[in-house]
Amino acid sequence: TDQVRIAAAGVEAFVGAGDMGVKLTDASLGVIANTASKKFALVADGTVSLEGFAGPDGFDLRGNAQIRINQLGVPITETLSTPAGPVTLMFPTGDPVLLVAGTVSLGIGDFLDASADLSVQKQTDGDVTHLHVQALNVTAFLGTGASTASTADDFGIRLKNGGMVLRWVTNTATDTSYYAFGVRGTAELVGITALTLEGSLEGARNTGPNTVTLEFGTESTDDDFVLAPGT
Repeated sequence: TDQVRIAAAGVEAFVGAGDMGVKLTDASLGVIANTASKKFALVADGTVSLEGFAGPDGFDLRGNAQIRINQLGVPITETLSTPAGPVTLMFPTGDPVLLVAGTVSLGIGDFLDASADLSVQKQTDGDVTHLHVQALNVTAFLGTGASTASTADDFGIRLKNGGMVLRWVTNTATDTSYYAFGVRGTAELVGITALTLEGSLEGARNTGPNTVTLEFGTESTDDDFVLAPGT
């Protein structure tokens, strides 16, 4: 008796300033709100794009994304009906959830063409906030020829099988923050037929006081980064 359910399809939203920002289109939305506590659980998914950055060297970001939020403090498994089909809210535990995930592609003029499976999750426990950013299946090309579908005119560096993980912790009570960061991938030089240059790249840093394990989305632990303090 103290809950309101909202379901919608064909949702459009814009976040930004003027005509520059991020646009969400053709989205489905499901919300369960508690009228007593004013807290809610939400699932929305649709198409995202970057607006207002046109030009020869402008940004072009497009993809599909899902937003998941649970503030209710209880597990939820419920399906709501919309004119475009069902929206399922599934949160196995009552832990707070604030997650944005999706597959995006990014272009910058004729210089950069990249894509990745991206997720951003925020968790707050009292004075401590954890931000977890993960990019998997990263592919990128930096150079000239990125704006065309053909690879024959590419000249630059291509990254394959890339991955990136960032964990950022902020404590407002002690006014401290630190992070652990790891990146890996295979890079190759393209566009010079007489020269082959390819190799694996890895980089990592841990500014925090504790050992941190960074996982890159595989079941094996062999490719995890275990970073001691000060790494």
